Amino acid sequence: MTGSSTIRALAALLCTAVSALSYADAPTPLAHELTVLAEEGLRGTPEGLKAAERAYEKARRLAPDDAGVEYAWSVVLTKNRKFEQAEESFQKALAASPPYLPARVANIRTKLRQRKLTEAAEQLVDLAELIGHAPAEAIPVEDRRQAAVWMGSFVEYLKGPAGDAEVAQFVNRRIPSVNSYLQEYGEQVASGQAAVGRVQRQFQDQLQTVLDESSTAKTEALRREIENKDKLERDYRDAQKDQASAKKLVEEGAADLDAKLGALEKQLTSLQETERKLSDAILNLAYEMSALQRDLERLQRYEGYPAAKRIYTDKINEKAAERELLRADLMSLYATHDQATRRAQQLLEQRSTVYGFQNQLANKSVRVSAQYERLQKLARTQLREIQTSAPGSSGRAQALRNKMQSWSTYDSFDAAAELSALAAGGLPAVKQP
Repeated sequence: MTGSSTIRALAALLCTAVSALSYADAPTPLAHELTVLAEEGLRGTPEGLKAAERAYEKARRLAPDDAGVEYAWSVVLTKNRKFEQAEESFQKALAASPPYLPARVANIRTKLRQRKLTEAAEQLVDLAELIGHAPAEAIPVEDRRQAAVWMGSFVEYLKGPAGDAEVAQFVNRRIPSVNSYLQEYGEQVASGQAAVGRVQRQFQDQLQTVLDESSTAKTEALRREIENKDKLERDYRDAQKDQASAKKLVEEGAADLDAKLGALEKQLTSLQETERKLSDAILNLAYEMSALQRDLERLQRYEGYPAAKRIYTDKINEKAAERELLRADLMSLYATHDQATRRAQQLLEQRSTVYGFQNQLANKSVRVSAQYERLQKLARTQLREIQTSAPGSSGRAQALRNKMQSWSTYDSFDAAAELSALAAGGLPAVKQP
């Protein structure tokens, strides 16, 4: 069925519901205007609204006291977002005499949607009294039965997922009165209660499943956090052991290098002392050779010079040979001194490297300790949050609770559905699960 044919069908049914006329092959003028009112008004266009308004004016002239005309016009205005005019027409339908039940039910439903639960509960009791005590000619029996179904669903909702203790107490106090008013319609009340109750039980089962899953997830998260915390502590202890072992090796290496450097320093000191002695000896030899040379020059003036010259020459040669030996020892000493100096430089570089590594270990130890403290703090915070969090605090559980507390879960409203419900008998039906 197309959208246009659906609207025409709803409009045709609306004629029967609102004006109590039979929609036959030859519709009455009022039925025709109501058909135009619904068909054009539900299109949601400015042109459609103007045509619906013309049909509404004609329908009012044909049935000025028919509250159903005002109520149908308020639904069309709401569909077209003319809220002030819709409210004016709705209030006319609400104040009609005899009472017009669709408007009374719609008013209560509005209070429920606005979470004005106490007002809604009070009006429910008034509606129950109206259904039970109104004269038979004022309200048709079928309308009373459908309203009783609504009454049962509303009472069940207010007693259950509304979650308002004050409203629940009010409803419980007035239940005997409601039951006494509706004793002839107990079957319809039970039907409405059962419809809402089934939906509530389905939500409760879903909520329990979510809570169980959340509790299992919390236990698993707690176990993982404890395992992570234990692993963190084990890793930190292992790192501490490794650092202690490395520190010991570094300290031993540094001590060995210090000992070698100490021995080299002693050797260098000894070499320097020997060097000084050799230098002094060479210097003394030079003095002695100079003295011998002067004696030789004096002897040249006396007789027997050749013999004395040989003696002094031999002595000078001996001193020269001794000086060369000393110079050789001094050169060897210089070489040994240079070698010891290079070795000392190497040892100093090694010691600098070792001490640098030792400083790196110390800095790394500080960083590891700080990181461990941060991770420990984070782990304790996460563990505390998991331990203190309620299993039902998950988003899914809260969403289910919110949905259970919302009347829109059990009832939906749009213009087409409202007019369809009116056409079917005057009152919207309770949403079935």
